[in-house]
Amino acid sequence: MIDFMTYLDDSYGDQKREIAYRTRYVYEALKNEEVSLKSKWTIQDILNIEKYRQALSVQKRTALHHFVQYLLVRYNLQTDIEEFRILEVIEDIPKDFQDITKKYLEFLRSYRKLKHWTRFQLAYSLKYFFSHIDNNYDIIDVRQVTKDHILNYIHYLLSNNSQRNTYTRFRELSSFFNWTKRFKLTFNNPCKGIEVDYGHKITQCLDEEKQRELVKRWFSDQANLQEAVIGILGLIYGCSSEEIRNIKLGNFKEKELVLPGRPIPIKLPEKVLQLINRYLLWRDEICKGANNDYFLVSKISYKKNCPVSDNTFRNLLKETGLSPRDLRSTRIQDIAFTGNLKLLEGLGLSHEGMKPYIRLAAPVLLMEHNDE
Repeated sequence: MIDFMTYLDDSYGDQKREIAYRTRYVYEALKNEEVSLKSKWTIQDILNIEKYRQALSVQKRTALHHFVQYLLVRYNLQTDIEEFRILEVIEDIPKDFQDITKKYLEFLRSYRKLKHWTRFQLAYSLKYFFSHIDNNYDIIDVRQVTKDHILNYIHYLLSNNSQRNTYTRFRELSSFFNWTKRFKLTFNNPCKGIEVDYGHKITQCLDEEKQRELVKRWFSDQANLQEAVIGILGLIYGCSSEEIRNIKLGNFKEKELVLPGRPIPIKLPEKVLQLINRYLLWRDEICKGANNDYFLVSKISYKKNCPVSDNTFRNLLKETGLSPRDLRSTRIQDIAFTGNLKLLEGLGLSHEGMKPYIRLAAPVLLMEHNDE
């Protein structure tokens, strides 16, 4: 329990009352025969705690969640528990398709080096597909799946999911069948020749006057510093909400910001660096010595060393009447109208992600070309 208290101390800083409460709740839980204290903990023991804590109050459930996280770190079980959760999803897949799903996910782990959360999502995607096939057709082998089965599945997805979710599921399924064809597990890819639209809706671009007004607001001495750093990163550098939420202090390298997924770092001018330094001073006062790796923090997230929640993030821009998507979309559209695809790639956009913006800009670019 002393090691657990030290772990909590690293997470909560000077929040001694929080540490005391969580330690007490865990100690009370460990008196229960189902989750009694052990000299060495296994995956099954941790799963028992997870099951036991579901019926408890929010405070006790949270305390045991921290205890589970401590055990995973203490006994190096993080990878094991992640792989176990993937296997749990595979076990829910109809038996005729479990082996091939395991082989595919193992290939992605061993050769493609995909992270566990990506493979976990793919396991769920294949589970939905194979359950649909099993429930509606007399099929026991992936070699029996035809283009008509795929089309019917897409129709089923569209009736229950968004266009974008359907597109994602289809792409995942097409990648799976590309793999089966490559390793001669099927004769062809039944997804070949089928087109599913991404369904990307482009947000209206902010005009130049509105952009200048926002920049002036965010660089003023009276600016809300959280709103200001989000606004500048979104409007000037086209950062998505996901990118901003997951920026860590370690991503800042001297006068650059290095973001995963972007081919080149963002160079930060002196004026932006001054704003970021003002925010960091404010951030230090909020964190009160707690160990938090993330650049953007809230009164809740700083205790847990995790990104701020989606709701908190959106609310930080509430006074502007804008969403993070409005800011990023404005920047992307401004670049798209230059016709420079390399700049769009610099924002981390894939060719698929560029298409809607290029289609939007194409008539204007064509007219400018004809005028020349």
